[in-house]
Parts: sequence; C-alpha cells; structure tokens
Amino acid sequence: MSARALWPFAVLAVVAFLPTWQFLFGGQVPAPVDHVNSLPPWNGAPADSPIDILQLDGALQFLPWRELMLVSYKKGEVPIWNDHVMGGIPFMANSQSAPLYPLHIAWGLTDLSAEALLSFSAWLHLWIAGCGMFLLCRRLGGAVGGALIGATAVMLSSFFIGWLQLPSVVMTASWIPWAMVGVLRLFEEPTGKSVAKLALAIALMLLSGHLQIAMYGLLATGLYAIWLGASRRLIKTLAWVASALTFGLMVAAPQLGPVLENGREGHRAQPPTADGYRGYSALALTPRHLSVLVAPTVFGLPGEWVELEDGRAPSYWLSLEEQGRNYAELALYVGPVAIPLFLLGFAALWRRPEANFFGFLAVFALLVALGTFVTQAMYWGIPGWAATGSPGRIAILAVIAIGALAGAAIREDQERPTPVAVALAALFAAMLALFAFTQVAAEPQHPMQAASQASSLPWLIVFGIGACVAIACVSWRSLHAKTLVPICLLLAALAPAVAQRSVNPGADKGLFKQPFEGLEHLKGKLIAVVNDQWSLLGPGPMTIAPPNSLLPYGIRTLDGYDSLVPRKTKAVLDGINGQDSAPLANGNMMLIKPGFDPAKLRAAGVSHVISRHDLDLPVEESFPNWKLYRVGDVPSPESGRPATPRTYTLGLLLAMVGVFALFAISYRRNADSDTS
Repeated sequence: MSARALWPFAVLAVVAFLPTWQFLFGGQVPAPVDHVNSLPPWNGAPADSPIDILQLDGALQFLPWRELMLVSYKKGEVPIWNDHVMGGIPFMANSQSAPLYPLHIAWGLTDLSAEALLSFSAWLHLWIAGCGMFLLCRRLGGAVGGALIGATAVMLSSFFIGWLQLPSVVMTASWIPWAMVGVLRLFEEPTGKSVAKLALAIALMLLSGHLQIAMYGLLATGLYAIWLGASRRLIKTLAWVASALTFGLMVAAPQLGPVLENGREGHRAQPPTADGYRGYSALALTPRHLSVLVAPTVFGLPGEWVELEDGRAPSYWLSLEEQGRNYAELALYVGPVAIPLFLLGFAALWRRPEANFFGFLAVFALLVALGTFVTQAMYWGIPGWAATGSPGRIAILAVIAIGALAGAAIREDQERPTPVAVALAALFAAMLALFAFTQVAAEPQHPMQAASQASSLPWLIVFGIGACVAIACVSWRSLHAKTLVPICLLLAALAPAVAQRSVNPGADKGLFKQPFEGLEHLKGKLIAVVNDQWSLLGPGPMTIAPPNSLLPYGIRTLDGYDSLVPRKTKAVLDGINGQDSAPLANGNMMLIKPGFDPAKLRAAGVSHVISRHDLDLPVEESFPNWKLYRVGDVPSPESGRPATPRTYTLGLLLAMVGVFALFAISYRRNADSDTS
C-alpha cells in the first residue's frame, strides 16, 4: 500500500483523538478513580463530576485487573489466578481481564503502567474500529470521502463514547467491522489469505474479553455469511467461513476454554425462566428512547451537572426516573449525517445483497433492543443468552449497519438514488426529527428535564442541517456536490464530539494506588472489608474501600467484584453473611455485610476487619473515618495455588495448531479452486 493510500487512516487516527486526547496528553486516565479516592481509607477530595455507576467499573475492575496482569507478566507468570479477592478466584477465566489479548501481552513486556495502558487502548481501539469501518465502506463501493464519514460516525457514536471507560466492550466491538470485512472479502476473493484474515479478526474479537459483544459480533458475521451465500448461490463458500470461525476459535482457545469452563460453574449460569426474562426485558429500550438518534442530550449527559435552585444534580436524569438506565445502554446516536446517508444508501443499493444486508441488520438490532418477539426468541432459543446483560447493547450492530450504508451512499461510481428514494429518505428523516422534537418539546416534569430539553434544541437543528447537506451531497447531480463531502465529514466528527464532550470526564493520573494512613496495618493479612450499601446511583454513605480497590496494593480481601464468580465461592460468602452477599444493584459484587458470622470469618482465614460501622469486635487501630478490628487467630493458610486448568493447556495446543494452520493456508493460491 502506497503512502498516498494511507492518508485516510491518518485522518481516522486524528478523529480518534477527539474523545481521547485528555487521556493521551491531558494527564487523565479513563477510569473514575477520583470517586473511589474520595472514600475511606483515602479520604480524598470529592470528585468534580457526578458518578456514573457503569463507568465506575473502570476504576473497580479494569484498572485493578490490568495492574494485576502487568505485575504477573513482569514476574514472568501468565496471570491465571487472582489471589487478592474472595479468597482466590480464577483471573483469566473471568473473560474481561483479557490477559492473552496481544496488546496486553506486549504491554507486559514494558515498564509502562496500567493507567497508560487504559489511556492508549481507548485511542487505539477507536482507531481500529474506524479503520475496519473504512475498509468495509470501501468494499461496499463507497468513495473515500463517504467511507471516512461512515467510519467517523461509528467511532464517535454514543456506543463507543459511552463505553470508553469499560475497555473490554470497546476492544471487542472494534473488531466486529473487521469480521464483516473478512466475510465480504472471502466471498469476493476466496483465497487462503482471506480465510486467515477472517479467522484473525474472530480470534481478536474473542480475546478482547466481552463475551456478550463477541456473541453479537459472531451473530452478525454468521448472518452476513448466510445472507451472501444464499443470495449469490455460493453455498460452498460458507464452508470456508466455517473454517475461518474454527481457526479463530482455536487461536482464542487458551483464554476461551477456561472462560467457558468457569462460566458453567459461575454464579450467573442459569436456565432461562419467566422471571428471568421479565428482568431481562425490563432493560430493553422503549420507543421514546429512540429520540437519542437525533438529540443525544435529551435525557441529560453523564459527567455533567445541572444547576438547580437548591444545589446541583447529575444531568442524566433518566437514571433517577428509570432505575438502571445508563447513557451507554441507550447508545444509538451516530451524528447528524449518518442516518440520512444510511437511508439513501439503502435506497440506492437495495438490490445488492452485500449492501442491503446492513439495512436489515439495523432493523434486526433495533427489534432486539426494543424487547420484541425477536428478543424473546433469542433469550429462550440461544443457549447461554439468559446470562447476558441488557438487550440494548445490541445497539453496536445497529451503529455498524448505519455506518456501513452511510459510508457506501457516497459512491465511487457516482451512482445516485432515484428521486422517489430521495423523497422517502427525506420524509423518514423528517419524521424521526419530528418524533425527537415531541420529546424535547414535551412538558418537563422537573427542572433537570427542562435543562436537558433546552440543551437538545441545538442538536435538533444540527440534525436538520446535516440531513439537508447529506441529501444534497448524494442526490445533487452536479460536480459541486463533491464540495459537500468535506462538510458532511466535519459535521460527522464535530457534532458528536462536542455533544458528548462531558461523557468521559476521567480522573487525574496519580490517584491510582495513592498511599493512605493505615496502609501498613493491612499488608500481609486476609482482610474482611465490611460494606452493606451499594445502589444504582453509587456507593452508600458508609462505604469503605469498595471491592477490588485494595487489590493494586497487594492486599488480600474476602470481598470482591468480578464478572464470573464461582458458585462455590459465592456459597461460602453467603454462609459467612447469612444472606446474599451481592447487593441488589449489582449481582457481580460480593460484599462482607455487617451481620457476618465472626467464627465463619476466622474459618475462612480472616484475621482483621476494616469498617465504618461499629462492630462488636476488639478495635486494634482507629483511623479517620474507619477502624481496624481484630477477629482473632486464624488457621494456617493452605500452601500453593490451584493447578493450571486443563482447558488452558489444551487451549495452548489448539492455538499452536491454529496459528500454524493459518500460516499454511495463507500461501494457498485460491480457497475456492481447492474445492473444485
């Protein structure tokens, strides 16, 4: 590839800086460590931004996990086990730790920090997603300018921006466009190299760690292959897609095998039930949530305050009105030009199966997100689906579908939609804007809603301008239409970047692993941290050292926060507490609650307790806002760690075979001719 052909990728690298510059150059880290640092035992200053309970995972899970992973690699060890929480639990097998992801292995060979890893990863994976989308749009016949617009819309969508502080989601999602490119390439160029490239995209998607997003990616990849195979009557090419999937699974097997084994024994493993479906479908989107397609601020924004007469409150009022709602779970905004271009692209290319698939993929994703019969069929019909999170997360497929057709609408071949198609696209965009306006203009029920509605009016206007420019750009049969392409690109980049500028406030670097008074008293012991309150709005008033926050100091605690907790571990903790160890707001968080049984605590090896509650135990030391209690003498700890999982050993063998096979088939001249 010539240097001249690389300039679009350089443009996308700059676009990826728009929401991440403060993490790379501004001295901040994409994790709200400041909210944790404000609690005892640190007793730091209150955070400047409102808390986002979903983003808090960046500080309580991903940053401590990355730290543990890097420490292990620096010792020359593969991080298979986590000794620091819940008395010891699997680490590699929790999936989202993603220790075998290539970037993480490479980072472990350097002296760079976990904070630097999160910051760089945020930028890198936005760029990876953009490059994949650019190549997909180009494969669909989009011009360079159109492909840049489609890629930018996806990179700066509310999905990627909203999930930026939960890196496993963004990492996994960034490889889905590459898998779609891989399928299309394999049907157009059935070579061994095409098989290898698709397999590599699948492997990286699985190694990235978020299994629900990976399942969405595999689902979209499989549906695309079936769609192309049926429409082009190239059913035998599906065998090569299946082989790519097999090789991808083999390469990811060392991490995927332990994850699946742990998942079968995990606390979230459950058969589908009527009660479970009611809870699952309650998290689906409702029609009014679709107004974010036009106005991203209609329900407020995380990371932003709104000033009221009696003080200030978080701007994102929907989390107060509908418990459990989060900006990232309603992640459908793609800027002001992508949706009009998507409609025009579908109208112009509806006869082409490689392109019209994305129109149906967008509809399918919206049907799942809205909790329809499709959602119900997937919950009951797909094994393991009952353990997944909110159905709204399938928005990633809608976002990718919109970006793909938007990028393909501005054609390399100057193909134009018919006047009827243009009129229908304009009518649909106008109806969508009108629907959003009804939400923005509705009678506000409280001051926070009034503030968000006022801030949404400019974005309605921007959408209208973007729609007009996009429609003119595609339908205007004049050479002057080309001058509108850069304007579309600017709107696609600047509008979402400005609208969502407060979504990821981050925290100052250096707060992570901040020393605190009493630190030396906790080292070398197994500690029980007593907490009882944790809500969907954040930690309670008596919270101290939330689960996983002491892990970076090498302090072992009996509580913990993990994506897959072994049922045996949870049963032990429930026995100590005499009740469910998880708070109602978070089933993955295991607490030691004030009513614990001291005898069972000692039997588990705990010698000391830290708490803000007054406990009926001897006080060993008192510190500002917390006390260290002594439980008593404990039995000698068992020596050694659990054996390396056999699934990991078998996975290594499969990965070696898979990598060798990929190198071998890369030199086969033509995959299709080999079967003829």
